Amino acid sequence: MILQIDDYTQEDIHPRAEHKQLRKIIAAHAEKILCQRDYGGVIALEHDTMVIIFAADIPDDMRKRAKAVAEAVCEWSRVEIKTTLTIALGTPKKGLLKLAESFDEAHSVLAFRHVIGKDTVITPDDLDKLVSQVQETPDEKDENLVEKVRLGLVDDAQQVLSEMEQALRGSVQSLGTVRMQSVDLMLALFKGAEEWAPEWSRQHVAKKTEYYSRINEMQTVSEIVDLLRGLVNSLAHYMTDENTRERTDVIDDVTDYIQKHYAEHGLSLQDIGRYVHMNPIYLSVLFKKKKKITFTGFLLQIRMTKAMEMLRSTDLKTYEVAEKTGYNSPEYFGACFKKYTGCSPLEFRNRS
Repeated sequence: MILQIDDYTQEDIHPRAEHKQLRKIIAAHAEKILCQRDYGGVIALEHDTMVIIFAADIPDDMRKRAKAVAEAVCEWSRVEIKTTLTIALGTPKKGLLKLAESFDEAHSVLAFRHVIGKDTVITPDDLDKLVSQVQETPDEKDENLVEKVRLGLVDDAQQVLSEMEQALRGSVQSLGTVRMQSVDLMLALFKGAEEWAPEWSRQHVAKKTEYYSRINEMQTVSEIVDLLRGLVNSLAHYMTDENTRERTDVIDDVTDYIQKHYAEHGLSLQDIGRYVHMNPIYLSVLFKKKKKITFTGFLLQIRMTKAMEMLRSTDLKTYEVAEKTGYNSPEYFGACFKKYTGCSPLEFRNRS
């Protein structure tokens, strides 16, 4: 456990001249409570921080018992010396060699005292509660990034992250604020994953505390964004594979629809997305992945193929061919046709 004396630097609450005596009293009583429960010791670090080592011969319910000890220390301090404490717990470990891991966990947990609150005992499990406190209306860029990840748009998601990094570099926000914004974004991704990637969520939930810890330790925007890139990359690739497995068959429906409706003026991805009940952005990605051509390129290919057939086998005027292949403007049709075939509609007909 790591114990921190709340408001330690506020002179009106804890005068500097009394600091040494205050630390001594707290350490002595914390050790006394430890010995009454099981056994352990208190190590005074610098300033307002102490380390409490709680040990027991019987490992059963160590989490619960350690929390009870910490709560007893807080309660004693609050009542007897009118001083509030915040104590962060690491997870119980077996053997001295694992002690450092528990310390690191407690240190990471304590870093979020300003989120969870002072005058309390904080455990790694409490950090999970932060997920439910993610704002329902997140920052626009955060919301945009989460949506890109949900759709499995890996490159687009990474681009949004790059834009966020640039914005953070150009801002005057403190490192603490940047860390908190990054934690909010990380929590939003995990919260979203619980809904639309439950299997990924189950596989990665144990890493949540690690992300908290690493974000809190990082000193630069680049380090934090690089960490988020790894998280975004993992989840977005998972969603790409998941969405592809579920929806790749719909592309056959899309190509059939284009074949039947290519003559409609203004035919767009939005129209087809509504027809197949799919987000047009994701539909565009999925279409290109399966057909190896963009939706726009495929539609142009169909229209130009039909136009060439009409120019070869009918006496329709150019403007009529344009009309029947989805073009309102004969001039625009002529420009598209020439770009696609290398010659104008009239030249093509004469050659045919």
